[in-house]
Amino acid sequence: MHQTDPNLLLAATTNRDLIGSAADLSNEPAWKSLWDQYQKPILRLCEQSGLTEAESQDVVQDAFLRVARMLESRRLEPMQNGFRRWLGHVVHRLIFEAHRRNRRHHLGVEAVKRLKIWLPAVEAPAYDSRAREHMEGHLWSVCLARVRSMTRPEHWQVFEAYALEGCRAAEVASRFGITKIGVRVIQHRIVRRLKAQWNTLLVQDLSEPFS
Repeated sequence: MHQTDPNLLLAATTNRDLIGSAADLSNEPAWKSLWDQYQKPILRLCEQSGLTEAESQDVVQDAFLRVARMLESRRLEPMQNGFRRWLGHVVHRLIFEAHRRNRRHHLGVEAVKRLKIWLPAVEAPAYDSRAREHMEGHLWSVCLARVRSMTRPEHWQVFEAYALEGCRAAEVASRFGITKIGVRVIQHRIVRRLKAQWNTLLVQDLSEPFS
């Protein structure tokens, strides 16, 4: 059985004939093809970003609504670098908006401060300090969710206790039955992943308002 590649959204190319056919919003076969091709990658990205099933379904619906509006308007300039890449930007922004709307996703001020201890050179773009503070909190929520999805649960628990809750290395080591060096190695590896994800999010221009 064919498996949909969750990295499909990162590709820069697309089927131009399919996009051309989908510009006719009444063309049900073309829209079914688009749906079959992109629904699973979008849902997978939402899941990795810590969204609930309901939030993920909303992102899928909103993403396809934006596709329809763009094709109907015939304003194809935003897609000039590739439909899939454009759709990836749209989905990343919708995920960010879902985090911003739901307080369940909000990261506490103290947790953000602790993250800055490990990543002092990373800062979210914004026009003033208050806006930047809110931006950082939302970005970190998405970033942490994605890194958590690619980390072994026991390692994430160690990182959470040490880096986010501020427990001492000796206390964390005793709690999880590992050495203090093991705690710091896990922290180092996860921080490296966090920084990579953070940089990826910034490339997505998540701070820009939707058109």
